[in-house]
Amino acid sequence: MIDMRWIDPRLTWNPADYGNAIYTNLEMKKIWKPDLIIAHPFDSITAVGFDHYHYPLLVYFDGYAVWSPGDVMTTTCNINVAYYPFDTQTCTLTFIHWGSLKSQIVLTAVTEEVSTKFFVDNGEWNLIKHMQRKGS
Repeated sequence: MIDMRWIDPRLTWNPADYGNAIYTNLEMKKIWKPDLIIAHPFDSITAVGFDHYHYPLLVYFDGYAVWSPGDVMTTTCNINVAYYPFDTQTCTLTFIHWGSLKSQIVLTAVTEEVSTKFFVDNGEWNLIKHMQRKGS
């Protein structure tokens, strides 16, 4: 699951003016959000969460926004089977922000490890290690 977080100063309000409300849910299609794509898609290039307009954004009074589209993405990886059946593979998932300058959006991992909450074992291979690449 991808969890996107950012600050949008246009979405700020004074909680005292709105019944002390410190957050609200807003429709994603009505608010700017970072458009991310996966760099090496298996099929076609589609923005993360593109088909999930019904997922709301959680917005706090200070403009802090959180969006968790729960998208399923299919990507490709180069494999090297020179040492089959004792080979190991490294598959890197690269996300690109679409429609923004590199200086406008900084992508930062919230955790050091990739979540395996929804990982399903495979009879053909074993998952040995999963981590975020620093500095990406």
